[in-house]
Amino acid sequence: MAGSLTPALIREALALDEIKTHHWLILGCSAVTGANLLEGINWLIKDVSSRIFSLD
Repeated sequence: MAGSLTPALIREALALDEIKTHHWLILGCSAVTGANLLEGINWLIKDVSSRIFSLD
């Protein structure tokens, strides 16, 4: 996204590679345009649901 930091710079600034106990994902998104918001929510749902028991 124009004017934003790259995922690599964000990862480095937050020292995300040192986090081994949590899952994380850097995904460019915009609350203004809605770009990639559903993709981020879908990743979150998939990640959480892969670690919990759910009844279907």
